Amino acid sequence: MEPSAPELISAMAGGWNAKLIIEVWTNIGGVAAIKCSTGLAVVAHRSGGRHVCILAAEKSGHVYICAMKNNNSPKDVSLPEVMVGESEELMKKLIGIDFIVVDGICNDFGQLGAVIICKSGSSVNFHVELSYDQLKNAV
Repeated sequence: MEPSAPELISAMAGGWNAKLIIEVWTNIGGVAAIKCSTGLAVVAHRSGGRHVCILAAEKSGHVYICAMKNNNSPKDVSLPEVMVGESEELMKKLIGIDFIVVDGICNDFGQLGAVIICKSGSSVNFHVELSYDQLKNAV
């Protein structure tokens, strides 16, 4: 991912005024993935919302938390909530999701009615899905 992609994704979440940001994280993107996560944490802090990071394995949680702590995040910004397990199943338990960032291949998350951004490792190509109601309300 080019250095500007994390800032773009965070700006989109901020512009959407997201109150529940879900991030499905892998370590594919390295530093850029952590920068994106840090930006999303800042957005959640400023909007008074929640940032939840979903990880596939417990081992990834340790890597993620250490990377977030070592990334010079603003001191007043909390680390995201971390959930471990299958992303599709965990998202069913979260109500009111506004914004989803998936690091890797986008699965069918059903009719969540959320902005869904799929980024692939170091690639800046991403896919955005909006529900009809979101498009209607954005105009």
